[in-house]
Formats: sequence, structure tokens, C-alpha cells
Amino acid sequence: MNTIECLFISTLVLSFFITPNNCLSFDPYYVHITSQLSHGKTLLLHCQSKDNDLHVQYLKPNATFSWHFKLNVFESTLFWCYMAPDDHHHADFKVFYVNSRFLQKCNSNNEFFWIIKDEGAYVKNIPKGIDDFQHEWESN
Repeated sequence: MNTIECLFISTLVLSFFITPNNCLSFDPYYVHITSQLSHGKTLLLHCQSKDNDLHVQYLKPNATFSWHFKLNVFESTLFWCYMAPDDHHHADFKVFYVNSRFLQKCNSNNEFFWIIKDEGAYVKNIPKGIDDFQHEWESN
């Protein structure tokens, strides 16, 4: 094996052990979705991945739905959710995906926190200490 091939293989192997974010790729990831809707609204929530259907959930204000998982071998794990705060609005978007900008928002325990409010969905950017607005509600 020549020097360039050795360098390439070494770089490839190291890339599996070094992640450019706060999360550790071999540990489980956790997603928490909390409803902070007002006026006693119940959030309809249906989350899934290609391989896992987490079934429909109904969250009252201040209730949280959580799950955990490990990344697939290709580190391409993706979870998305359909949400509806009432009969006239909804949103459908990714709540977990492997992307360095997104992964930088987790805490040291690989946790992501989504907050669902009347104006839309926020994800906590833990290192910055802020809630990042992600999605507004769409009309049905």
C-alpha cells in the first residue's frame, strides 16, 4: 500500500471516531418534544423514521413525548414528525437528522429538545442557550 492509500484509509477510519459537534455518534440520541400550546390546545403528533413508526400521540400543554435511538451504520438516521395544534394548521418536518449544524444544538447527553408553541416549532440550541424558531404552522 502506498503512502496516499494509507493516508486515505487513516482519515476514513478517524472520521468514524471524531464528530464535529457536541454529540457522540456511538451513544444513543434522545429527542424530546414538549407542547407549550395555549388555551388548552392538544397537539396531535405523529413521528417516524424509515424503520420506526412512533404512532400518533396527543400532547396536552406542558406534556412531553420522548424517544431514543442509535444512529444507523451509515449515520443517515432521520426522524420526521407531522404536528397539528388544531383542525386548521399543521407542520411536517425533520426533528432529527445527521447534519453538523443541527447536531451542534444538542447537549452533552445527546439530547434534542423541541418546544411546540402557538406560533410554531422551536428547537433548543443548548450551547447558545436560545430557542431557535424552525417551522411555522401551515394552513390546511
